[in-house]
Amino acid sequence: MRPLQLTMTAFGPYADTKVLDMEQLGSDGLYLITGDTGAGKTTIFDGICYGLYGRPSGENREESMLRSTYADADTKTEVELVFSHKGETYRVVRNPEYQRRKRRGDGVTTEKAGAELYLPDGMVISGKIEVTNAVEELLGVDRQQFTQISMLAQGDFLKLLVAPTGERQEIFRQLFQTGRFLTLQKRLAGEAKELYYECQDIRKRLEQYAGGMLGDQEDMLFMDIEKAKKMELPMEDILSLLDQLICRDEARYRDLEKKIGETEEKIKEINAKIGQAEQNERMKKNLEGEKKNLAQRQEKVGEVKQLLQKAKEEMEEVEPLLQKVAELKAKLPRYQEMEKLEGEIREIKKREEEIQNVMKEKSREAERLHQDIGELKEEQENLVHAGEQREKIANEKEQCSREIRRLQEMREKYEALQQREEQVKLAQKRYCEADARYKKEREAYHQLDQAYRDGQAGILASGLQEGAPCPVCGSLTHPHPAKLSKEVPTDEMLEQAKKRYEEAHQKATETSEDVRGLKSGLEEMEKAFLKEAKDILQGGKWTEFAAVADIQEKELKSRYSRCEKELREKLENATRLREEIAKELPFSSCEEAKSQENTYRRKAEKLQENYAVAEKKYNEMCQEIKSTEGTIEGLKKAVSEAEDLDLQELMQRQQLWEKEREEFHTRRQEIYSRRAANETARKQMLENARELSEKEKRYAWVNALSATANGNLSAKDKISLETYVQMTYFDRIIARANLRFQKMSDGQYELERVKEAENKRSQTGLELCVIDHYNGTKRSVKSLSGGESFMASLSLALGLSDEVQESAGGIQIDTMFVDEGFGSLDTEKTLPLAYKALVGITEGNKLVGIISHVAELKEKIDKQIVVTKDRRGRSDVRMQV
Repeated sequence: MRPLQLTMTAFGPYADTKVLDMEQLGSDGLYLITGDTGAGKTTIFDGICYGLYGRPSGENREESMLRSTYADADTKTEVELVFSHKGETYRVVRNPEYQRRKRRGDGVTTEKAGAELYLPDGMVISGKIEVTNAVEELLGVDRQQFTQISMLAQGDFLKLLVAPTGERQEIFRQLFQTGRFLTLQKRLAGEAKELYYECQDIRKRLEQYAGGMLGDQEDMLFMDIEKAKKMELPMEDILSLLDQLICRDEARYRDLEKKIGETEEKIKEINAKIGQAEQNERMKKNLEGEKKNLAQRQEKVGEVKQLLQKAKEEMEEVEPLLQKVAELKAKLPRYQEMEKLEGEIREIKKREEEIQNVMKEKSREAERLHQDIGELKEEQENLVHAGEQREKIANEKEQCSREIRRLQEMREKYEALQQREEQVKLAQKRYCEADARYKKEREAYHQLDQAYRDGQAGILASGLQEGAPCPVCGSLTHPHPAKLSKEVPTDEMLEQAKKRYEEAHQKATETSEDVRGLKSGLEEMEKAFLKEAKDILQGGKWTEFAAVADIQEKELKSRYSRCEKELREKLENATRLREEIAKELPFSSCEEAKSQENTYRRKAEKLQENYAVAEKKYNEMCQEIKSTEGTIEGLKKAVSEAEDLDLQELMQRQQLWEKEREEFHTRRQEIYSRRAANETARKQMLENARELSEKEKRYAWVNALSATANGNLSAKDKISLETYVQMTYFDRIIARANLRFQKMSDGQYELERVKEAENKRSQTGLELCVIDHYNGTKRSVKSLSGGESFMASLSLALGLSDEVQESAGGIQIDTMFVDEGFGSLDTEKTLPLAYKALVGITEGNKLVGIISHVAELKEKIDKQIVVTKDRRGRSDVRMQV
């Protein structure tokens, strides 16, 4: 990769656009970047790095810090880099995110970061991340590798020269990606530590399980058990001891099981006899109790019999009560008819408040109650139909009432419509008057205005002279001059006439708007009225409503009066029928009749229930006496035939055998628990012993591998796996560096990696010393002078750059920058040697830029990029070739 042209706008210290045509520098050789301190020499490399990767070269400069503080608010911050790679030309354009002035309105807005890469085939890649990925793929190196290869800063490569092993490890870890070996070291160390603690945990568990072993103190193995608990026996002996304990307890457990079974049989037999003896005692007690029960029941049976007789006598009242219930039930339909009539009467009175109750009493003979039933049914049917007719008439009357109310409401709307029509006519009249006045005032104003203009022309014409130009048309002749009027209106008169004319015009306009608004409202009211009165007018005009409404209202009132009269007649008929029915019934209402019927029925049911209860109780008492007599006979026979047993003696024998069984159970449980504990201990110890053996084997080789990888082997150099890998890179870097260092030092010095550590306790392997071929000694690189240190560190940095390029897959970067440090060189001897070594770097089409302000270099290097800074801090740059 070789930069061809770099354009920086509002970037770093450069306030405006700066264009560097780097193609003028050629394809190889040295060129100098020189200028004032802080002027922006390193910014040139930052621009190249930012254009390629979207970030500057240094780690301390963020993207948000790239915009120039000296730039105008409207100037866009941007870097454009044209570069060649493998014979093809590419162009990349980038801008960071920054605040700029809004293109419309006031204030500022955020300009988002952007990037575009223009390829040789005309394709364009857009997007910050996308462009960076494409450049990395094209060049084969990322930003960090690019800066390590292309930018040699004095502070960085001097740090590499004198750094101890630990710091040099960090540097090489980033350069050669050896962190994976460190990760492996840490994983091995972590796994070894974890295995160690796992083994310790397993040993603790084994001690815990061994401590849970149980044995009988009288057992001959008890002493061995105590030793096993303290882990004083080998694991094989402990497991064998547990097998013996478990085997012995199994035999003891089976023996106790047999004894418990024998004792259970004895207890079962004695329990059967005890049960028989207890049964005999219960039968004797039951016999005495049943005799007492029989005597008590025989005394009570007489009382129950008397109650039964009394209930039987009261049953004679039941038949008359049921007869009364039947009679009342037969008359309930007549009560319902009467109540139906009462409901209809109430409904008629409710709907027609103005009809008064004109009930009339009529006396009827008692024989009326015994008239023919068929005649009454006929009257009932007539009454039902009369109710339907009354309902129909009442509905018709209500309909008439609603229609009359609607006509009245429409009359009110009709009157409002008439009022609105009158308002329209009045408004039209006012408009005609205002319009007439407006026309009159307009004519008067126009006449006055004409007179005023004629008067002005006359005044002008009075001053005209033949041969002199007219001030209006410029003519030298004046054949028809205007006459001077005697009555010329004044400006004030003309202004007042104009004011009256404008006021009349305004009034005419306002009255015209009033007419338009009122007329629009009248039209809306007409439409609404015609729609609502459509069924009344039957297609007629709204002005015909009054006449049509009068006719309809008259007809409706006539129908209303007819319905009212018919309803009054129906009410009188219903009232008469209701009175006739009421006279034939003993109670005033159906509810009262039902209440009396329920009273008779409940009394009859109570008497029946009393008799049934008394009868049932008597029968049950007789049955109980008979059953008790049978029970007594059975108990007597059972007592006489039962075996004679001593219950007290049997219970004493039962207690002895139960105590013996309990002792056997306790001993069996102790043996069961002990055997279970020992079996669990044996199982867990066996499993953990196997696991411990496996863990100890793995720990042995993992720990050895970790110690080797981490450089912790006793009596060995402390060289870790990562350091060992880095040593290989370091040896190659030193070999490449010595090719230049020997040339710069005129063959005096050579760098060498220290092969043996000063002690076996500290990490080593990356220490560096210098061989002085003039006196044949080896010494620390820290003993070199300032100029010697610069040459050594520059050689080391160049060797590092070569090795990084090789490690990155043989990538060739054709441009390199060396930043400062030449001021420390001896101008007579070391500076020429260093210069000669740098010239050697440029062999093979490589272009090296030296960032320095040393005067001797300005004289030696013709191709220069000169950076200057003015008093305001703004920088400028120019090519000098």
